[in-house]
Order: sequence, then C-alpha cells, then structure tokens
Amino acid sequence: MAKKRADIPITAPMMQALPAVYEWVKIVQSMQAALPKLAADLQQAERTGSVTAARAFLAFYAAKQQLDEAVKAFNSLFEDMKEDRIPGALELEGVTHVPLEEGYRIQTAETMYVSIAKGKRNEAMEWLRTNAAQSKDGGALADLIIETINASTLSAAGRFMLENHSQDLPSELFETYFQPTTSVTKIQKR
Repeated sequence: MAKKRADIPITAPMMQALPAVYEWVKIVQSMQAALPKLAADLQQAERTGSVTAARAFLAFYAAKQQLDEAVKAFNSLFEDMKEDRIPGALELEGVTHVPLEEGYRIQTAETMYVSIAKGKRNEAMEWLRTNAAQSKDGGALADLIIETINASTLSAAGRFMLENHSQDLPSELFETYFQPTTSVTKIQKR
C-alpha cells in the first residue's frame, strides 16, 4: 500500500535538491504547534462576549485570507512543477520515471480529458446516443448520459421559493438543511 503524502519524510538529499523546502516544513510545523493556542484563544474570545468574539472572528478571517493566498501561490508553483517542469525535465532525458533512494518513483504520463465543445451539447448528446462504440465498462456510449441537477442551483431555487412564495420543496422528494454561516462585510466609516 502506498504511503500518504503527509507520511513522506523529508530527507537530506531531498533538502539538498530543494533547500527552501526546509523553511516550508518549519512554517507548517509552527502552524501545527500554534493551532491549539489559536483554538484556546478563540474559546476565550467567545466567552468574553459578542464584540470580542466578532473581533476575534475578524482576525481569524484576515489570517485565513492571508493563508489562502499563500497556499494558492504554493499550489500554483506545485502544479507548474507537476504538469510542466518535471515532465519536461524527464522528457529531455528520454525517461518516463526516476526511481529515488527514498523508496519512491517519480513518473510522468499523459491523461486524456474530454469535454463537450461550447455550444455543441445537443449534437454531442445525439452523437453519444447513436454511436455504436462502447465505453470503458463495455456499456453503450448512450449510457454515459445521465440527467443531473446542479446542487447550488437547486438550493438557490429552494431559497427563492421559500423567501418569495413561502413554498417549501416537498420533503418526501428533497432533503433541506439550514447551515448557519458567518460573513464579513466592510462598512463605511462615518
């Protein structure tokens, strides 16, 4: 069974290949160590009252925005390495995989993704219905067509019906759940 990515130890040869990874590991470890203190501080702020709890939430929200931006940039760099740079480096040497002394193999492969061309949905569906070819599981291509409802669109329709027409979706057909949420809105200073 393959190890989870979080279980891969960072070895000295790995740090030599990517020295900055040491800084990132220290950052992640610091974040993990600070999480219990953050949770305790949030509980304390909640006990202090609504204004302090709201201010603590705003601080948490601001920190999350900064963290999300850093993770977004990190993930973008990772995807660039995964999808362009490493495949290019391996291709340059004419190999498709590299075994490493850490007990892992880095390999590249191509994956085919297919989507329906913009404005051609009806024609594509008709082609799938009439084409005699089979799909991977041996079924007809027409079996790939399923009727779906977008969950966000259905939720929006249900909210609209309830708020504007005081009408619920039938409970025998639909499950409705109300999720509390908290938002942050900038207000104008007077």
